[in-house]
Amino acid sequence: RCMVQNSYNPEFYCAEYALTNPATGERVTCHGYYSDTIKSLSGFTPALEGPGTLTQERLPLHCVSIPCESTWVSSALRGPPP
Repeated sequence: RCMVQNSYNPEFYCAEYALTNPATGERVTCHGYYSDTIKSLSGFTPALEGPGTLTQERLPLHCVSIPCESTWVSSALRGPPP
């Protein structure tokens, strides 16, 4: 449980992109859902446009704990211990 304190401007990121090896023509599909940078393999170049490329948008949120929430409230919401 948390409270949203602030929401920031949307961010665009490469959700799916391809890496191409120019020497062999090999193509590898990569995912960038949880990273801010594109990872590249040795000898591969990123292909950021074309088929197999997906750009998406995410909304960053700044969340804080709920003010004045007692520990007994948290434990009651979790339920009895197993």
